[in-house]
Amino acid sequence: SKRDVGQPLGDDIGPPRSSSGPIDAYKLSGVTEKQPKWNQYKIMLSSSDVLGLTNDPVMKEACAATVEKLGLGSCSPRGFYGTFPPHMDLERTIADFLGVQEAVMYSYGACTVSSVIPALGHRSDVAVVDRGVGYGVLAGLRLSKMDVRWYNHCDATDCARVFAQLETEDGVHSARLARPGRRRWLITEGCFQGTGRLAPLPDLVALKDKHHARMIMDESVSFGAMGESGRGLTEHFGVNPKRVDVISASLENAGASVGGFCAGDTGVVAYQRLMGAGYVFSASLPPYLATAAAHAIRRVSAEPRLVERAQASAGALRDAALSGRVPGFTTDADPGSPIVPLRLAVGASVADENALLADVAARARRRGIGVCVARVNPLVPPDNCPPRALRCFGSAGPSRGGPPA
Repeated sequence: SKRDVGQPLGDDIGPPRSSSGPIDAYKLSGVTEKQPKWNQYKIMLSSSDVLGLTNDPVMKEACAATVEKLGLGSCSPRGFYGTFPPHMDLERTIADFLGVQEAVMYSYGACTVSSVIPALGHRSDVAVVDRGVGYGVLAGLRLSKMDVRWYNHCDATDCARVFAQLETEDGVHSARLARPGRRRWLITEGCFQGTGRLAPLPDLVALKDKHHARMIMDESVSFGAMGESGRGLTEHFGVNPKRVDVISASLENAGASVGGFCAGDTGVVAYQRLMGAGYVFSASLPPYLATAAAHAIRRVSAEPRLVERAQASAGALRDAALSGRVPGFTTDADPGSPIVPLRLAVGASVADENALLADVAARARRRGIGVCVARVNPLVPPDNCPPRALRCFGSAGPSRGGPPA
């Protein structure tokens, strides 16, 4: 079909589109204690700090010690004089935690996957991409200018169809022999923030091996929050992480800090240090924030019950939505997902849906439930937009008088 082939993601996508209908302007932040005051909510649903570690007192003490020793900021990119011991310690901690050779750290979660994709991909390559990917992946595809072929959301069968079409175009069953310059990429998120669906990882890994593709997976939602010990979607499905060529993730969710990382073999990481725009041209992460992220990962590794509690919380919310105990709402989230977007069970026009969700969220906050409407970047193409929903996460933290979930 037309929408499967050659959709441009470069500079010719047209003017930005604005969101229609009223939006929920309320913001919830999981980092500071004072805005808002957490004890004004009996239940916190919309903070992505699923493990409740942003206000951990031990982490705060470690961060304070780093500030005393190294100062507040780095004031330089990593390749100049912006590399400090906490940065290298965090990279080793991530690599050891995931069981891969190396990891490279980025300064901002939002620019991690959008830097990884254009650093590794080339305009002569072809990318097979899930329709449900978020704006970070879409931004990376635009910057890389690769030929993009879409497959239906979390549908391994449709992904196989797209790869079969590529085999027909290339003429033989080996992309490396047919067109040495036409490399193939399979790009997906692990757990999709817009829907809560999980990528069918075992099937996708088998497909990328069969069709000689390389795989990039963004684990921003699943890292630290899925699997028995928080190692993400690979652990959840029992897949060796080394079979996924490139794993990227934000540290701004379960990582309880700022920044992101790309993990894989030594060649992938070394190339990122030369070609990753967000790594080369951005000031490095303040050392104390690297200390915070390393502490969070070690805490998860030492206390996997935090992950278990967060998963139980998300599972209870999902069960409540699917059983009708949240009147008027349902969810598309899969079992095990740390995020459970609550969408309206009855369809409505976009404007009416936005207004209704904003009103529900405002009423919930007045009743002590911290929730807000999930926002969708207006640059996301209509075919990629998830349903309008309330943003809800599971929680390992207390529900009253403590850090949010």
